Amino acid sequence: MLPVIALGLSTLLPASLSALRGPTPQESAPQDSAPPEGPVWRSIEEATVEGRAWSELASPFDRLPARAEGVVRPPVWMLQRASAGVCARFVTNAKEIRVRWTLTSEQLAMPHMPATGVSGVDLYGRDETGQWRWVGTGRPGWPRSESRIAAGLDGKAREYLLYMPLYNGVSSVEVGLPADARFAEGPARPADRAKPVVFYGTSITQGACASRPGMVHAAILGRRLDRPVVNLGFSGNGRMDLELAPMIAEIDAALYVIDCLPNMSAEQVTERAAPFVRALRAQRPDTPILLVEDRTFTNAPFKRSHVEAHARRRAALRDAMEALRTEGVERIAYLTGDGLLGLDGEAAVDASHPTDLGFERQADAFEPVVRELLGQPRPLRVLLLGDSISLGYTADVRRRLAGRAIVVRANRGPHDRRHENCAGTTKGVAQLDRWLAQDGGRWDVIHFNFGLHDLKRVDATTGKNSNDPSDPRQAEPDRYRANLDDIARRLKATGAAVIFATTTPVPEGDLRPHRDPADALLYNAIAREVMAEHGVLVNDLFEVIASGPASLGKPANVHFTREGSAALGAQAAASILEAAGSARR
Repeated sequence: MLPVIALGLSTLLPASLSALRGPTPQESAPQDSAPPEGPVWRSIEEATVEGRAWSELASPFDRLPARAEGVVRPPVWMLQRASAGVCARFVTNAKEIRVRWTLTSEQLAMPHMPATGVSGVDLYGRDETGQWRWVGTGRPGWPRSESRIAAGLDGKAREYLLYMPLYNGVSSVEVGLPADARFAEGPARPADRAKPVVFYGTSITQGACASRPGMVHAAILGRRLDRPVVNLGFSGNGRMDLELAPMIAEIDAALYVIDCLPNMSAEQVTERAAPFVRALRAQRPDTPILLVEDRTFTNAPFKRSHVEAHARRRAALRDAMEALRTEGVERIAYLTGDGLLGLDGEAAVDASHPTDLGFERQADAFEPVVRELLGQPRPLRVLLLGDSISLGYTADVRRRLAGRAIVVRANRGPHDRRHENCAGTTKGVAQLDRWLAQDGGRWDVIHFNFGLHDLKRVDATTGKNSNDPSDPRQAEPDRYRANLDDIARRLKATGAAVIFATTTPVPEGDLRPHRDPADALLYNAIAREVMAEHGVLVNDLFEVIASGPASLGKPANVHFTREGSAALGAQAAASILEAAGSARR
């Protein structure tokens, strides 16, 4: 029978133990009833489960091996039964996803941490750029919960990531899908991102007081880095216990993060920090180690005792760090604590435990240091703007830059991620600010094109597409120049590396709407002059098609074959990497 704990926070030992008991008829509280035909239930053991570093477990969602019982302190053993950091990746095309899970403690929530974080489950899905986005959260009941966590999904096959509860244990977890939906385990991690980052620490590491399991900083970093994470946070009991060091060193990790100061006195830090690191280094001579100071209490400006305690603990950790470096211990780094929750005092529930804002700030503070230790640079943020030609090569650019760049295509709106045809410069001038603000902005590279719509013929009265060569162009050359000048100036003001892609050739033949082949040359000449004035790089996609085989194009059609779009995508991806490299130098 599993021992169960009602988990406490802060630096205190757990408040009480709850006896495991069976449910009464009134206690099972599913959030939603199943559809009449019922879903097909799949154990998450059929998915790719991460966050479990050992295979020989006393219970399937434990965080330490069965042999740790009697070796680690009793409260640590009890706390490791919470499933913090355990998650499952799977692929499905389901339009509805249900989850049911059985909890091991009836304490679903705490006074300062909601039930969704303590005992709920949390679902993320990959968007078209490969980034994880939140989908839904399952609200718990005792002891069994069932939640329709997402409905009305688009039915596209995509990867999902399901997090387990942070402060409760689970004995079983299942995913329910419609009978016609496909289900497969999550794909293997790339070899350079297969090893986990191991976090060892306190209640903060475990996840107090996140509103839901995906919001603890360790999980946030796992998604940003796109690699597995092992969460060994033990509420009130992250104390650099020396018996844990060789056990943690059994994990073939990419990085060990040691974040225990909130639970330790300065004397304990002096006694344990250096020996703990030595024990890790003895078994893992090459794995980087990050030592983290305690976060600053958000009410420290009003409490001198907090300031003094922080100072003593941090001085002790710095002394340990210096001693280790003097001994020749390499690949060890240090993260200061003052900025972990920000400086405005607004990011904690109780001065100590972060809100979701606090966890986001912690992830921001950790990320650059962790990336440097892993040798995993921040991926480029790339924005693609252009007409249907660029729509054709967007997928190829994403594929070629996978792992190195987040490639965002101009979308139709803040909550409509369908790709948008940016059309001509008139639309570009009107919509540019909206496109630049997509996904939070902050672009490293912007690759853009306008021309093919500008040179097409339109009815002078209605402005609609025209097949009459005597009708005016959508934007005559002078207007095209003025619009393009405005767009280039605004793009350069973002600070991104900016690339203009030349307009691809207009073939001979009866084109609808009408376009003159010579106009592609004319408009590209204008664009080159404007780009030279603004210092914008030029990617010559015109030449890729003009000098390539006929199989790249289609007869009497401005669009391209799959082969043609792939060639354009290869050229665009190469130009993006070149521009990014020049900008970073």
